[in-house]
Amino acid sequence: KVGAGFSPAACKDKVEELKAIETEKEEERERERQQQSAYVQSEIHESHGDPSASYQ
Repeated sequence: KVGAGFSPAACKDKVEELKAIETEKEEERERERQQQSAYVQSEIHESHGDPSASYQ
């Protein structure tokens, strides 16, 4: 017996739905991380004014 009166098909749908939501959250976190690291890098270049940084 599966869950509280759910048919196996309904459970499968729910699992798929939860997986999709989870994947979406992962991608969102990944995008935020990339934006933050890009922001940090531009901060570093601006604040130090290191001439060698522009040659990289």
